[in-house]
Amino acid sequence: MLDRLLTRLALSDDSKLQPLLSKLLPYTISSLSSHSSAVRNKVMEILSHVNKRVKHQPEIGLPLSELWTIFSGADSAPMVRNFCILYMEMAMDRADTKEKENLSPMLLSHSSKSGFERKTDVYFLPVYHSS
Repeated sequence: MLDRLLTRLALSDDSKLQPLLSKLLPYTISSLSSHSSAVRNKVMEILSHVNKRVKHQPEIGLPLSELWTIFSGADSAPMVRNFCILYMEMAMDRADTKEKENLSPMLLSHSSKSGFERKTDVYFLPVYHSS
């Protein structure tokens, strides 16, 4: 499955990249919880390709709310959470003001439930990246 995703990503035009990433990125990052090193290596290959494709193209949006859903999941592995943070930061830079405003209540709700026991910059993403 991951091999097919990498092929689709490699063959995708830049104009079709955002819709593809909205499905591919959450699935790929979630796959980091696999115990298989082969799966994790393939995920890293895909994420490396994503980085190369989107790094200098800020008009390509990333799936912010989907990444947040994975990040805030109770069963998210630490590696999954760390990569969610990385890509949420990129997504926040690319998101419009409305999307940032929509995410803010979820961030605050999550931070109050967790009691800030996990001190990460993710709670402050809307502040750091406000327009």
